[in-house]
Amino acid sequence: MKFTIHRDVLLPALQLLAPVPQKKPVIPVYGMFRISCDVHAACVFANNMEIAASCIIPHDADTYDDGDICVPAPRIVDFVGSCGEEVVFSSTDTRLRISSGKSRIELPIDDPSKFPHMEFHDPTIEFSLSAAVLAEALTPAMLMIDWENKSMPAVSGALIHGTGEHVDIVGTDGKRLA
Repeated sequence: MKFTIHRDVLLPALQLLAPVPQKKPVIPVYGMFRISCDVHAACVFANNMEIAASCIIPHDADTYDDGDICVPAPRIVDFVGSCGEEVVFSSTDTRLRISSGKSRIELPIDDPSKFPHMEFHDPTIEFSLSAAVLAEALTPAMLMIDWENKSMPAVSGALIHGTGEHVDIVGTDGKRLA
């Protein structure tokens, strides 16, 4: 796998996903990001068996090779945060090399088939709502969300689901729905 990506595009995505991998995982793959690359983009996945998240990040289409790897999440976030503008990812069978200017790091990689499978909705679905309509729809759901429940984040949140001309917004605190 090889691709080049701009730090200002990559870092916000990694920071968004950084809370998902476990800090001290019992199974090592739960402390990793899965990174896959194809002609269109690099995809970064995170999963801790309660929360699954992904980001699709456009890369420089002129310099890429397809691939799929798992890497330790905290080390990659820390390194990319200190990189220059262009960040180059390249992997061998056992190592991922990340470089930017004179900075370089090599990280061990793991087999991506060990990474838990995640079901995601089609990320290309788009809809637009006026601010007033969105605020009216979110108000009942926001009142129901338990913002303090850190132990069960999978059942303390909101689901926004759109189909055609209809958008459903559901909020839960783990016991009730709105």
